[in-house]
Amino acid sequence: MSAGITTTPEGDLLANIHELEWLDVGGGTQFKILRLCEKTGQWALYVHMEPGARFQAHRHEGTGQFFIMSGELIYDVGTAAQGTYGFEPIFAEHQDAHCVVETETVSYTHLRAHETREDRVLRDIK
Repeated sequence: MSAGITTTPEGDLLANIHELEWLDVGGGTQFKILRLCEKTGQWALYVHMEPGARFQAHRHEGTGQFFIMSGELIYDVGTAAQGTYGFEPIFAEHQDAHCVVETETVSYTHLRAHETREDRVLRDIK
């Protein structure tokens, strides 16, 4: 079990972002992995983006959801300001996703079953 993560045998989970380590994925973006389930392909991230950070063009292999905690995310669909919830359908493609101001989000994603290994997840989200 990771520091900052508490689980029960039944599957309950609590993740304290103040105790989790940052994973620097480059380009001014860092993640804290809140949950990663190899069985279902579901994962949850706390995301911090520095001003000017951007994600490379990408395609979602599963559905994605996010909530903007602070700042704003600007991408193909529009601008998601603080307090915005977003849903991204399976196979959604994004050519540009970036921020101008410091931005923090919580992201929930579901990958296809054969893409659930942690190394694949981390490679895909870099």
